[in-house]
Amino acid sequence: MRGEHGEVPWTIGAVLVALGSALSSVGACLVGPASSDCLPAPLQVSPEPAVAGKPITVSSGPFECDAEYPSGTWYTLFLTVRGEPPAQLTTVEVASDGAFTTQVVLPATTPLGEADLFVTGSRYDECLAQASCAGYSTLFPVRAP
Repeated sequence: MRGEHGEVPWTIGAVLVALGSALSSVGACLVGPASSDCLPAPLQVSPEPAVAGKPITVSSGPFECDAEYPSGTWYTLFLTVRGEPPAQLTTVEVASDGAFTTQVVLPATTPLGEADLFVTGSRYDECLAQASCAGYSTLFPVRAP
């Protein structure tokens, strides 16, 4: 529906803006094209840059929707740098709301540059059967001591 000069009536525009706003708040909780599953909050690594051989804190906030994990849910944290095989850093128990915090020592042999910390055991794992899927990971810089 367009007005006599080709403009879209304001009521249709307002509905489209409201619909777009509602959908964007749901988008963070989607896995795949038709799922309503909620994903964990983004991973955080501190300090940044991390220092090889020193402790880092890895954390994630709670889900931003009504999802819950059953008690006894654990994540496994891995580190990869420049195509090297993944190194398991630790396992951590996750709260029912998806939040966790843990401290691990970054291996002293960690190459300098950009490192990738990734997690298994999360809801991201459930999308591995999809054709296109994001993993639960974050990149962070590593510097010399």
